[in-house]
Amino acid sequence: MKRSTFKIVALLCLLLTSATVYGQTVTGKVSSSADGSPIPGASVIIKGTTLGTTTDTDGRYTITPADPASAVLVVSFIGFATIEVPVLNKTSLDVTLQEDITALNEVVVTALGIEKDSKTLTYSMQQVNGDKLNVAKDANFINGLTGKVPGLVINRSSSGVGGSVRILLRGQKSTRDNQPLIVIDGVPIASANSTQTTEIWAGRDGGDVLSMINPADIESTSVLKGAAASTLYGSLGQNGVIIITTKKGKAGATKVDFSSNFTIDKPMYYPELQYEYLQTATDATDSWGQKGSSKDHVKKFFDTGTTWINSVSISTGTEKSQTYLSYSNTNNQGILPTSDFKQHTLNYRQTVNINSKFSIDGNVILGLQKNHNRMAGGFYFNPLTGLYMFPRGLNFDQYKQFEYFSPSRLIYAQKWWNIDVDAKPEPKVGQDNQQNPYWILNRNAADLTRRNVFASVGLNYKFNDVFALQVRGNVSDIADKFEQKVYATTQGTLTDKNGRFIWQEGHSMVAYGDAILTAKKSLTDNFGITGTLGTALRYEQFTQQNLDSKGSGDGLVSANVFTLGAVVPSTSLTALKTVGSEVQTAGLFGSVSFDYKKAIFLDLTARNDWSSSLAFTSKMNSGFFYFSGGLNVIISELTQLPEVISFAKIRTSYAEIGNGLPAYMTSSTYTFNAGNQVLPEYYAKYELKPEKQKSLELGTEIRFLDDRLALDLTFYKINNTDQFFNLNASKTTGYQRFGINVGDVQNKGIEAALNVDVLQNGSLQWNTGINFTANRNTVTGIPLADGSFAISAPGVNSYGFYLTEGGSFGDIYGRKFLRKDGKIVVDNSGKPLAAGGPLEYVGNPQPKAVVGWNNTLTYKNFTLNILVDGRFGGQVMSMTEALLDQAGVSKTTADARNAGGVNIPAVVTLDGGATTSGDFEGLLPAQTFYQTAGGRAGISEHYVYSATNVRLRELSLGYSFPTKIGVIRDLKISLIGRNLFFFTNKAPFDPELSMSTGVGVQGVDAFALPSTRSIGLNLKASF
Repeated sequence: MKRSTFKIVALLCLLLTSATVYGQTVTGKVSSSADGSPIPGASVIIKGTTLGTTTDTDGRYTITPADPASAVLVVSFIGFATIEVPVLNKTSLDVTLQEDITALNEVVVTALGIEKDSKTLTYSMQQVNGDKLNVAKDANFINGLTGKVPGLVINRSSSGVGGSVRILLRGQKSTRDNQPLIVIDGVPIASANSTQTTEIWAGRDGGDVLSMINPADIESTSVLKGAAASTLYGSLGQNGVIIITTKKGKAGATKVDFSSNFTIDKPMYYPELQYEYLQTATDATDSWGQKGSSKDHVKKFFDTGTTWINSVSISTGTEKSQTYLSYSNTNNQGILPTSDFKQHTLNYRQTVNINSKFSIDGNVILGLQKNHNRMAGGFYFNPLTGLYMFPRGLNFDQYKQFEYFSPSRLIYAQKWWNIDVDAKPEPKVGQDNQQNPYWILNRNAADLTRRNVFASVGLNYKFNDVFALQVRGNVSDIADKFEQKVYATTQGTLTDKNGRFIWQEGHSMVAYGDAILTAKKSLTDNFGITGTLGTALRYEQFTQQNLDSKGSGDGLVSANVFTLGAVVPSTSLTALKTVGSEVQTAGLFGSVSFDYKKAIFLDLTARNDWSSSLAFTSKMNSGFFYFSGGLNVIISELTQLPEVISFAKIRTSYAEIGNGLPAYMTSSTYTFNAGNQVLPEYYAKYELKPEKQKSLELGTEIRFLDDRLALDLTFYKINNTDQFFNLNASKTTGYQRFGINVGDVQNKGIEAALNVDVLQNGSLQWNTGINFTANRNTVTGIPLADGSFAISAPGVNSYGFYLTEGGSFGDIYGRKFLRKDGKIVVDNSGKPLAAGGPLEYVGNPQPKAVVGWNNTLTYKNFTLNILVDGRFGGQVMSMTEALLDQAGVSKTTADARNAGGVNIPAVVTLDGGATTSGDFEGLLPAQTFYQTAGGRAGISEHYVYSATNVRLRELSLGYSFPTKIGVIRDLKISLIGRNLFFFTNKAPFDPELSMSTGVGVQGVDAFALPSTRSIGLNLKASF
C-alpha cells in the first residue's frame, strides 16, 4: 500500500512538473540594434513548429513553448536579418535584430518617389535608413552620409556647425553647379542661392537649406548617383539626386519620441606656431627677431563649444488618418568667441485615406535659422589672421579690451598694436589682413537670418489593380537677410571714415507640380509590365538686393549709424545692386519596365524638357530630349548556382541627359544699379545649346552564405560635353563676357560595397561594411587659345584654378622653384628663385580613392557603432602656412632657425638663373628662404601637401534599458563622438574642410576655423 501510494505521489509530482514546464510563458521585447527602437509586427515562431506570434506596438511578445529547455525562437521582420535564439528555460528574453541591408526584397525609394524592389534595379543606388543618420547626430544631416555611400564625397564648410556642405556624386562634371538635386518626399526643393566666397580675401558661408532638415524626421535617404537612375527628374538630376523620405504617422496607439543630443566641441587641429623668437623690430609686423619668450595666446583664445540638438515628435492615427508632428531645435555656441548658431524646425505631415482608392498626403516644414559671426576663412574680417600673426614678445592680453574712447573722433576706436587713430605724430593705420581679433568679433560682426518654408501635397487615386494616378505639388521658399556692421576705425582698406554697412536680402522660390499615371500588369505567368507617363512643371525665382556703402566718401552720414538711410549717396555700382533670375521648365516623361520570370528586367525611360533659359535659340520650341535604358539579369533565378552563392545578378544601363543654360545667357538684358542703367555683362556670341551628359554603367551584386556576405560592384563612365563657358570679351564689344559651348569632362571609376554579417550568435552580433570609390577625372575638348580656362584667376596670388586640355577638374596651378638638375636655384645670399613663365600644375584636391568602414556590434542591450573613413591621394594648398612662414611665427621657421637654416639642396646663380656656379655652401638662411617662398605671392609649390587622411569619423556606445520606466516605453543612452582623431593626416590642417561650396577655392586653406572634435551624450526615449 505504501509502495503504491509512493508511486501515485511520484507520478502526480512528475505530471505537475511537466505541466508546470509546459505552461512556462516567455515574454520579451524585439528592438532594432541601430537605435534600440521597438519593432512592432515582428514574427516570433518556435522553430520546427507552427506556433508563433507577432510583437505589439511596443515591440513586445508573449509565447509559450512546449519545451523551454530546448526550444529555439525564430525572430524575423522585413529589412532585418532573421535570428534564432535558444530559450534555455528563460522566462524573459529580449531580442535585438540587426538591419539587413542586403535583404533581397528590400523596398527602396527611387526617382519621383516610386518604390521598387532593390533586386529589380538596373542601376546602382544606396538607401540609408534614417536611424543611421542619428547615431552620432550632426546639425547638417548630410554630413552623416560621409563614409556610408560609395561614390559620394562630402566636403564640410570651415564655418562650423550649421555650415554648408559640398556634395559630389561620381566626380566634378560641370563648370557650373555640381551639387545634386535635393528631393523631399518625391518632389524637388529650392537650393538656396546663398552667398559663397569664390576667392581667399573675404570668406563668407551663406549656409544651405539641408541644415534645416531635422535628422530625426528622416525615414530614409536614397542616393541616385547615375543618370539612368535620375533621368525622370530631367536636367535637374544630371549631378545625381538625394531623395529624403520623411516619417509618416502610423495607425495605432499614440507614440511620442524624444531625443536629445549634446556634444562638447573642441578645436582638433591648430597650426603649429612658435613663441621663442620675438618681433623683428619695433613696429615690425613679423617675428624674425632675437630669441626670447612669449606666451601661447592662441589656444586659450578659442572657447569650448557646445551643441544641443533636441527633437520631439508625435505619431498617431487610425486606418483612415495618420498624423506626424515634430519640433526640433539646435543651439550651438561655437569655438570662436561670440559665434553662435540657433535653429528651429517644425514638421507636420498628414495622411488621409478617403477610401480604398483615394488618399491625400500633405507635408509642411517650417525652419528658422539665426547665425552670428559664422566665419568661413579668408584674409579680411578674419580674427585668426591677427591672432596667429601677432608679433611675438608683445602682450596680447592687453588687447582683450579691444577699444578705447578716442578724443579726436569722439567715438570708441579700435585698440591694436599698430592701429591707433590718435597716435602722434601720425595715426597708425595697420594692415588690411591683421586687426584686433576681438574688435573683428564685436565691431565687424555679421548676422544671417534664414526663413525656410516647404509645403507639399500629393493626391493618389487607384482606379483598379492596374492603373493609378498621382498628382503632386510643392512650394519651397527661402528668405535670407544678411547684415555686417563695420565700425569706424576698422582698418582703412576695409571701411570708410565713418564705417561700412553691408546689407543683403535674398529670396529663392521654387514651385513644382507633376502628374504621373502608373500602370502595372502581369501579361502572363512569366511576363509583367510596369509603366509611367507624366508631366512636370517647375518655376524658379531668385532675387537679391545688395547694398555696400564702401567707396561712397565717408560711407555713412554719421559714424556707426547702420541703417539704409544713413548710407551716403553714391554712383558706385557696389552701393546698391539688384540681381535675380527666373527660369521655367516644363517636361513630358515616360518609362516602361518589362520583367521575365521576375529574373530579367528591362527599363526604358524618356523625357523632353522645354526651358525658358533656351529662349532665342533653335531649341526654344523643340526643347531637349534625353533617355535611358537598363537591363538587369538575376542569374540566381535563372540557373542553379553553387550552394555558397545565394544571390547573383548583373546589370547595365546607358543614359543621355541634357542641361539648360544659366538664365539670360541667350539675350542681352539690361539692369539698373544705384540709379544707373548698366550694359549687359554677357552677350551670346554664338548660338548656345544645352549641355549634354552621356553615362554608361555596368555592375553586379553577389551574395554568399545565405546573404551573410554581399558584394555590390559598379563601373561607370560619364562624359559631360558642350560645357558652358564664360569667356572674357573684347573691350570693343562693350561687354565683359560672352558664352560658348566647348569642352568635355570625363569621369570614370569604380564603386564597391562589401557587407558581412560576421557574427549572428544570439545576443552577440557583428555587422561590418566597407565601401570603396575610385574616380578619375579628365578634361578634354577645350579649343581655346592656350587650351586652358581659368576657373579662378591668380590675380596678386601665386596660384589659380584652371581647366586644361588633358588635365583634371580642380587642377591647382602655382609658382614653382627654379630648378637645375633637380636642385632649387638660389642667389648668392641663399634667396630661392621662382621659375619664370606661366603658372605650373602643382596638384588637385580630389582624392584618388575614398574608403568607409562601418561596424555595428551588439551584445544583449549594448550597441557599439564605429565608422572609420579615409581619403587617399590628392593635394591641398595652405595659404595659412605660407603667410605664417613669411611672418616668422610658424614652428617650422623656429625649427629652421634652431637648426641653423633650411636644409634643401640648392645651386647658386649669379645671373638670375641662366647659369649656375656650383652648390650653395651650408644651409639656406631661414629668414631669406621663408620670406621669399612664403606669403600669398610666394612660391606656392612649397605649400602643397598630400590630402591623404584616415580618421575615426563616428563612435557611439549605447545601452537600451530592457524594461519600462514609468511612462517611458523605451529608453536608450549613448556615448557619442564625431571626428575624434586622425590615424594619419599629411596636411597641416583638416584637408576635408572647404571655404565654400564654390569651385574656385577647393583645396586651399586660408586661415580657416579649426575643425572640431565632438564628444557627448545622446538620449532617446519613447512614451
